Amino acid sequence: MPRPKNQEGLQQLPWASNNNAAVWRLVSALEEPENRRKLFGKSPSENTSGDSKTKVYGRIAEFVWPEVYKDNQKAVTSRTKSKAEWLQKTYAKYLARLRRTGEGVSRVNEGGAVHNDCPISADGPDETTPEYAMNLWEEIHQEFPWFGALHRILSSRPNIVPPAIVTGVGPAGREITFNNPPPPSQSHDPDIDPALYTLGHSDPPRMPASA
Repeated sequence: MPRPKNQEGLQQLPWASNNNAAVWRLVSALEEPENRRKLFGKSPSENTSGDSKTKVYGRIAEFVWPEVYKDNQKAVTSRTKSKAEWLQKTYAKYLARLRRTGEGVSRVNEGGAVHNDCPISADGPDETTPEYAMNLWEEIHQEFPWFGALHRILSSRPNIVPPAIVTGVGPAGREITFNNPPPPSQSHDPDIDPALYTLGHSDPPRMPASA
């Protein structure tokens, strides 16, 4: 007897198979503008579709797991959403590590304000990246190879990385931490080894635009 659609008894999805190919497909889908805007917020100049987040995750799940999705739409969508949330939370953990290491935290008091600058822009390392930050960037990628791609997607999103956090009361009064990652550039520096941006990662298939 064929298995019914949306069956919750779906076995474990093989995310790690083929060098984490499914995870890379998921990350590439999260980076698609229409998905990124809906899931992680948009800039003032951007528009979003009328799709719900559930529909967006369903579209992504179908892209990542086209065969399995046919007979297990609800379960595959749920597990794909959980994996995306895991990626986001893990990225945030490593971003905090990058910020607080050495000169990665730049504190400039301005009437109680503390500016907490990420030493690497959304585009990744460039000629201005300090050596300690470059070493940490490579170390993070050894542990979590999707960090660079997620940094490009998430680092400037205010609902992911809050622009300001009240952290307490200091000598000058209330202390506010401003998270200010450098803005992304329009293109990679031609003098920088492209491998530093991707660390050996080749682009996964792109998700087709929704109808």
